[in-house]
Order: sequence, then structure tokens, then C-alpha cells
Amino acid sequence: AVGDICGNFFDIHGELCNTSIKPRIVSIDIRTLPQHKLVVGVGGGPKKVKSVFGALNGGYLDVLITDLQTAMGVLSLKEAELRKC
Repeated sequence: AVGDICGNFFDIHGELCNTSIKPRIVSIDIRTLPQHKLVVGVGGGPKKVKSVFGALNGGYLDVLITDLQTAMGVLSLKEAELRKC
């Protein structure tokens, strides 16, 4: 897992992770987020680059609020991913 939204852990590809704590968490299931009008994510700093990238890959966010350093890091990850293809 690289990040979580409301206790729903996901990997860098945005796929949900099966964790031992998942059955004990009381929160929204992030698979239902597309049903909402607007989902805003906030995250920044070098430790959040992979988390933000995973959330974007999962299609969990409509809007992202972040800093320049994090945005550049996410773009670098995407560029590296595209070079592999």
C-alpha cells in the first residue's frame, strides 16, 4: 500500500489492498466515490508522491490540491511509467 482514503488502502496502481484491518474499519468504501458529485483530495510533500499517484491512478479524485514539489513528483512517476510502454 502506498496510501489510503478513509482507511481504504491502495497500491501505486490505485488497486485496493486486502488488509487484515479492512473488516474492522468503519468508513466509506472508496469504490463508491464516483457516485458523488465532487471528490477533493489534499496531499503534499515528498512522502505523499506515491500516495497521490495511486489515488489518481485509481480514479478516486476529481480535484487535487497539492504543492509544486508533489505535482512534479507525480508527473515524473507518470513519465517513467509511460517510458516502460
